[in-house]
Amino acid sequence: MMYYSSLFGGNGEDMKGEDNMLKKRITAFVAVLCMLLFMAPTMPTAVFADGTDYAGLSKRIGGKVFAYAATENATEETIKSELKTQFATQLWDIVNHEFQGTFADETAVTAATTVSNNNSKLNVTKDDGSTVDLDCYKVSVVLGDNTTAVGYIYKMEKAEQILIKATKSGTAKYYLITLGTRDNNDVPNTYPDVTCTIDYDKYDRDTKNIDIGGTKVCNITGSTDYCVSLQVIRADDSQFNLFVYKPDFEGAMATCSGTTLRADKWDFGNTPFMAFTNTTSSDPFVLETFFGYNSLTIGGLNGATIDGISCDLPNGAVTITGTDTVTFNSGYYDSVPLTITYTENGQQKTGYVVIKRVGIDIQEYSNGQTNTNHGTQPGILITWGNDDCVIYATYYWPAAKSQNDNIDLYCTMTYANGSLETKVLETSTLTAAKDGFTDKDDFLVYKGSKANKPVKVSIIAVKAGAFGATEFGGATLGSGAGVTWTAQ
Repeated sequence: MMYYSSLFGGNGEDMKGEDNMLKKRITAFVAVLCMLLFMAPTMPTAVFADGTDYAGLSKRIGGKVFAYAATENATEETIKSELKTQFATQLWDIVNHEFQGTFADETAVTAATTVSNNNSKLNVTKDDGSTVDLDCYKVSVVLGDNTTAVGYIYKMEKAEQILIKATKSGTAKYYLITLGTRDNNDVPNTYPDVTCTIDYDKYDRDTKNIDIGGTKVCNITGSTDYCVSLQVIRADDSQFNLFVYKPDFEGAMATCSGTTLRADKWDFGNTPFMAFTNTTSSDPFVLETFFGYNSLTIGGLNGATIDGISCDLPNGAVTITGTDTVTFNSGYYDSVPLTITYTENGQQKTGYVVIKRVGIDIQEYSNGQTNTNHGTQPGILITWGNDDCVIYATYYWPAAKSQNDNIDLYCTMTYANGSLETKVLETSTLTAAKDGFTDKDDFLVYKGSKANKPVKVSIIAVKAGAFGATEFGGATLGSGAGVTWTAQ
């Protein structure tokens, strides 16, 4: 018979003839061990209790395009050092905006980063259609959860370049684009706008089928199915606008004029693209522009040349100058249909566009929201009582508001039971012009319960006191039912 040591208590002599007791003790030990294994916490995720998202940061490092230039003909160690410095600057900017808490500062990012030669090349297409191989470097970043994120840096030919990765049907292609000469006179630290034609899947904020190396910040400012505009800020804080068109894109951009003040609801970070491709008179492209602009000039993009513009509104509603400029003569016509003839690759074609002149924004707010929303800027404070729903209409002044300027809003509300209510909103709260954005007046449309709120609100802006006067003073903005909001 085999005797065991005192691993489980007692000694070998004590355990003679006590096999049953030994078996019981072994069984009990195994049971406890299994219990501990099953009760043990699962492997920790990379999102810690303090909110540090190491898994998300690791995924970003592995999936993003990083590209920088280095000193020409420098030693390999110098190149790796320069790439590391630029990478750390960009990664710290990403951390500071999206993954707070994963690193304390840029110095910590640098200390955690290692750059090594990957001994591989990336074939890219240049502006002139030729191709070139870029050296690839592996970058490793030790994160706070003791995992290592791995990404890749591509060494560009010169600092005045960007590397664009465009994905089409799951396949990525790379394009090396050279920027123009930086403008140090009129607009310091700014490059001229850059345009390029690239095939890619439809771009939006979620799929991001266009990624750019050689940048610090890249914000989408406008898109259609055929084109996208991006605000690009580089590591040295120089910036420019990048316009990417699909090969089959046909369209134009509108240059608006008439006021130097912008409406932050529509003008901040928006590019006034208009696409002509596949448009018809019954299915036109719709472009929203702030009604403070009294004219716009249409310039062809991606090789298109504008030949002429016509409009079906009554005579005097708009004035068309030359082949490309439309002037709006009335605030009543807030929807302006245009037929645009243009030449593309030697062939004359027709595009259909409706200009929606906007200046009233209607929004619903729920209890807990502290301010009305003026696009990218906070508006007035919302006072809550026992109500859980308010609806505000914001009127954006087309020019600086003077002391004697006032407007009323003629409001029609439709309720779930089909009943209608009309009223004139005469009381508003002003948010004064600031940082180039125009004055705004917030009007309270509804305050009460969500269950009883209107399902549709339509508003026309009229001159103050217009309905109490002997003669109607005319609409400031809006025709028909005016601007309409529908409950979601």
